Amino acid sequence: MADVKEIIEKLSKESGVKAVIIVSNEGFAISVASEDSKIDADAIAAVVMMGEKALKSIGEELSLNDLKMASYEYEKGTILVRRINPDAMLAVLTEPKAPIGSLRFLTKRRIEDLAKLLQ
Repeated sequence: MADVKEIIEKLSKESGVKAVIIVSNEGFAISVASEDSKIDADAIAAVVMMGEKALKSIGEELSLNDLKMASYEYEKGTILVRRINPDAMLAVLTEPKAPIGSLRFLTKRRIEDLAKLLQ
């Protein structure tokens, strides 16, 4: 099995992906893969963590159980967020025309590997 860095590096090379970040529950970037030096992974990690907490509250209020995945679609791109385990999330930042369906599928396939590696 590949290690965490290899997995996120491979995801970061998918069409339309700008960055892949493993985010801790404290809002820190645990691991980052991006060729864009302008990406502030720590700032993104903090915001992703706050957004996930808000969505978790909505899910609890509506009795929807655990949040599995969230998609934030903006004019200039999308952020996909998947829960890896109770302590970490995967955030994928994309360009506007990225193949979101394909990326949702790929991230879902890699979550189990990441969860095993981040135990």
